[in-house]
Amino acid sequence: MRSRPGSRARVALAAALVALAATASAQPAPSAPAPPAAAPRPAVSELAPLALDLAVAELDGVPVASDAWLAEELAQAERLLAPHGVHLAPPRRRALAARFARLETAADRDALAAELAPGALQVFVVRTLRDVDDPRLERQGVRWRLLRDLRKSYVILSTAAMPTTLAHELGHALGNPHSPVPNNVMSYERDDPALIAFDASQGAKMRAVARQLLATWQALARAAAR
Repeated sequence: MRSRPGSRARVALAAALVALAATASAQPAPSAPAPPAAAPRPAVSELAPLALDLAVAELDGVPVASDAWLAEELAQAERLLAPHGVHLAPPRRRALAARFARLETAADRDALAAELAPGALQVFVVRTLRDVDDPRLERQGVRWRLLRDLRKSYVILSTAAMPTTLAHELGHALGNPHSPVPNNVMSYERDDPALIAFDASQGAKMRAVARQLLATWQALARAAAR
């Protein structure tokens, strides 16, 4: 019995559809689109290292702070500053007279202005540092400014300081006030040492102040060379 032309066409179409379905099922499923790449963090511009003058008080010819204690303060400061493009040069170390080993009054702090070294961040290390607002207390450190000449400012660090105290006081020297945020370097509230850090806005402020300091020191050096 001869098949009708229309019947043959329907059979051919059905066979083609079956073949197409088989081919499609053999193809791998299209993969899901890859998530967009995270935007890269903006690079932090690196500045020349900041010169640091480290004057350590001595009692009977012996420094009030050990080399290991000083190294830890410096290492923690560098660790916390470095992510923001601010670095410390190896310090210029010198001895500080015994009369500065124990600072009791604001006048004692002011007297250190005569010991400033030009062209560097100045850090004085003393045995004890009395709180001038509450004499019952002692301070770990302070960023001090001479009221009669505010251009003269310096960090004073006592041997009671914890390892991140120098970083905190340098944060002040580089333009940052205290912070209410726990575990911020500029905060007094600490509950996890692993989280202590400066934030991005503080880092930007420190870079700006560091650039100004570097430019000022370079100008002073050029003037002195004339």
